Order: sequence, then structure tokens, then C-alpha cells
Amino acid sequence: MVNEVVQWAVLAGVVFLMLGVLRQQFLLMPNEARAVGNGPSPGKPLPHETFMAARDVLRAEGEGRGESDLLLGFVTESCPGCRQLVANIAAAVDRGTLADVVLIARAPSDHYLLALSQAGIPTLADSSSRHWNACEVTATPLVVRVGADGLVKSREVAHRVDEISLVEA
Repeated sequence: MVNEVVQWAVLAGVVFLMLGVLRQQFLLMPNEARAVGNGPSPGKPLPHETFMAARDVLRAEGEGRGESDLLLGFVTESCPGCRQLVANIAAAVDRGTLADVVLIARAPSDHYLLALSQAGIPTLADSSSRHWNACEVTATPLVVRVGADGLVKSREVAHRVDEISLVEA
């Protein structure tokens, strides 16, 4: 009986260690690998309602003629990577090197919306997560480039926004 208890304890310990190793492997994967499946897929259309809502935000700001790509940034107020994305986008907007960008902010506070507005970044407040759910966004930060035809061109983990091209080619 004591042998059986010891065997079960050893087995439980091995399983626990294996789960820890697997978990650590997952955490050490690059964020890009973990983000696979996060958000709309390249080559697929962006949900029409989200595409039109983003274009409407640009039109309300007096920007976006619909002839160029649209850059969507999915952000949340509490996300550290999102803060970096917002800072990079604000700097590019300030320099005039970025046009047709819209942030889709999930459940933003009034203070956050004011800060984004003051930074000159058009923002779509997604208080009900309708656009996030339609686009299947499960984690932030995320940047999606959408063509004028509504097809997703690229999807990238946004903490690397300083390494991706924000300027229209």
C-alpha cells in the first residue's frame, strides 16, 4: 500500500513538472507565434460593419478618402503593448507619415478617449466589444492593414509596430 502511494505521488510529481515545462515553453514562444489566429486573417474580408464604422470615423475626422489602405489598431487601455503602439502611431501621425489609421478601443474610459483624441488619432470606441468579436480579436496589441476593397492585407503583433511599415508604400 505504501508503494502504491509513493508511485502515485511520483507520477503526480512528474505530470506536474511536465505541465510546468509545457507552460514555460508556451510563455517563451515569440508573441507572434502565440497570436496566430488572433484577429481577421489576411486575404479574408474584414467584417463589413467594422470596415464601414472605421471609414466613418475617418470621414468624421475629415480624413480618409477610401482610396488607400486602412490601418486598424486594436487596443485596450490597460495593455502595456497598446500604450507603445499608441505612442508610435501618435508620433507617426504627428510627423505626417501616417494616414488612414483608426484605433478600435475596447471598453475605453472617457479619459482614454480624450487622450487619444488629443494625440490626433481617430478612434472607434467599442464599448460593447461588437467589432472585437466580429473580427475575432482575442489578444492585444494587434495591427491589421485593410485594403480599400475591405480585404485584410496583413495582421501583425503591434508591440513590434516600430519594426513594421506604417507609411503607405
